[in-house]
Amino acid sequence: MRDSEELKRILSRIDGKGYKAYKDIEGEYRCGEYILLVDHVQGDPFASGRRIAGSHAEEMFFKELPQIVWSSLFYENLKASRLYEHIETAEDADYLRSQLDTLGVVAFVADGAVLPRASSFDPSKGKRGVKITSKGFQSISFGTHMIDLGAVEQLVDISQTRAIGDAIYYATRFMDGSRPLREIVSAVQRAVEKKGLDVLNRRPVGDYAAFRGLELAAAINRLRTLEVTEKR
Repeated sequence: MRDSEELKRILSRIDGKGYKAYKDIEGEYRCGEYILLVDHVQGDPFASGRRIAGSHAEEMFFKELPQIVWSSLFYENLKASRLYEHIETAEDADYLRSQLDTLGVVAFVADGAVLPRASSFDPSKGKRGVKITSKGFQSISFGTHMIDLGAVEQLVDISQTRAIGDAIYYATRFMDGSRPLREIVSAVQRAVEKKGLDVLNRRPVGDYAAFRGLELAAAINRLRTLEVTEKR
């Protein structure tokens, strides 16, 4: 096992290099009272023009991360009552999930869950032929409405926003008034994983790019016509 100083040396060495060099930090590092395990570095297909900011990475690993670890993973720094409440909630959730098959249901909907309404996702407003198009990689034209994705930092290509625009409308088939947004987004992701991005449109598009569920949820939340009901 390497020590934290070795991680510093690696970050200094790869500073300014292409993103593939981040693979060099994979491994285990002893960082005082905890062990840092970097078991996988996700490749970024859109990062061909980016360079590693080694000094920024060092600040995250050696200033921000230790503070997070110290404040959230050491018992003496936690409020005991809240910790046990969390543990009991997790155990209850595991038990409830184990009862799904017995009860013949697929999910439980929590009190207070936000349930999107499909009627609020009609881009045509009664008119036929209205298109859903991407306007750069930071905005989507959804009928007569614009969805601003400027704050969604992980979007780097117009092909992603094009796919998200059609994914929003595709998601309406899962909006039955009983599913929360998280389940709806997961249903879209499962469909894409099973059939590919072409499932999002009845005609072949060919210029979609992969997106994450978080980005689809962020886009849906930014649609001004969004209407939801609260499960009580």
